[in-house]
Amino acid sequence: MTSRFVRFIVATPALYYMIGMLTFNLIKLMQLTVLPDNWHHCMVTSIRHKLFRTVARVVASARQLWLAITASLEKVNLLIKARDKIYALE
Repeated sequence: MTSRFVRFIVATPALYYMIGMLTFNLIKLMQLTVLPDNWHHCMVTSIRHKLFRTVARVVASARQLWLAITASLEKVNLLIKARDKIYALE
């Protein structure tokens, strides 16, 4: 094994850990600043399952792109409101 390959294998768990910590902190920040008050007590895994686990596909028809989402209207409205609040944070 070359030393370059060994360094990649050693750095990989640290990289996954850093990405996980960054994701956790961003979701917590979103939870406290953007989401409604009834989401403040939820755990990160609950937020991930309830909010981000949405199945969607891009549909191309008549020279237009559509995003077909299989989620309730309430969930879509919550995501749109959260997006608008994030844009307002600038």
